[in-house]
Amino acid sequence: MFFGKKNIDRLGADLVKDNHYERGVTMKKKPLVMALALLACGGIAHAELGKDWVLATPSAPWPPARTIAVGVYQGKMWVSMGYGGQGGVWRSSDGENWTKTAGEGDWIGRNILPTRDGKMYSVNGGVWETENGAVWTEVLATGAPSWGSLVELHGVFFGIGGGNATVTRSPNLIDWTQLHLVAPFGWRDGHATVAHNDKIWVLGGHSRSSDVWSSPNGVAWTLVTESAGWSDRSLHAAVAADGKIWVMGGSPEGSPRHIGDVWSSPDGLNWTMITEHAPWGPLRMHASVVYRNKIWIIGGEEPGDGYTFTKKVWYSEIPVPETAAKVWQTYE
Repeated sequence: MFFGKKNIDRLGADLVKDNHYERGVTMKKKPLVMALALLACGGIAHAELGKDWVLATPSAPWPPARTIAVGVYQGKMWVSMGYGGQGGVWRSSDGENWTKTAGEGDWIGRNILPTRDGKMYSVNGGVWETENGAVWTEVLATGAPSWGSLVELHGVFFGIGGGNATVTRSPNLIDWTQLHLVAPFGWRDGHATVAHNDKIWVLGGHSRSSDVWSSPNGVAWTLVTESAGWSDRSLHAAVAADGKIWVMGGSPEGSPRHIGDVWSSPDGLNWTMITEHAPWGPLRMHASVVYRNKIWIIGGEEPGDGYTFTKKVWYSEIPVPETAAKVWQTYE
């Protein structure tokens, strides 16, 4: 299901204006009105995570990009765009309004923008750091992961694959140690990784089936399943949210080149298809991040002649039942 953000915001403004709803204030109207208020001010009423999506913007100001690194820092969502940094670095607090903080540069990452000790980092073979998103300082020239995925588990960073089968580890993004030259999961590219339930998870990738691997430390690896419920794919997005792993979109082995489904699993073994056709899909090479109690889908390549990269930004609201319950208890 698709909800327009402007319509939701407009409804929210009207309800607040008419004193139907105020955050933290006792509700003095009927429950139906309060349900509408929750819809307006909280995002989507009775929405299903991963199935119901809001279009934050149909056209962000950053240029279309083949690669997008994404992170959360200083209360904002950050993206760095494209090969060689041709799209610059941008930040947003709502997914609709974006501010450019830095232009093109070698510091542009290809995966995530990790944070540590009050700074944000870009890892792209070398490592750069920043305190404001505008001024970037090189702290490592070579030796860091480049094309593979990057994931953080309990304050330790792991580089996974990237046209190879390596696993590397760093406590600080500067000092990297190789744990595997050829990891048990084999050659891996176009895969996704998340941290979930105290483990690193490797999900799918080029020339692979929909296999799922997990590790508590990057050294010992377990094949959780050779074939998850979702189809073979690469260039997909994955996050951990609401106690589950989420796999979204991607490119299957074969045809069509793009898919737009959403799957979730609490344990990496048992998978549920949330929707076969999300409103943002079919899509591949997109970025995803959890920010402000939402799963975000950013950019990506849509079906078309050649490379057709979108500038759309979508989100799906993560349910907060305890908060909602407290609000419901306040009505009179």
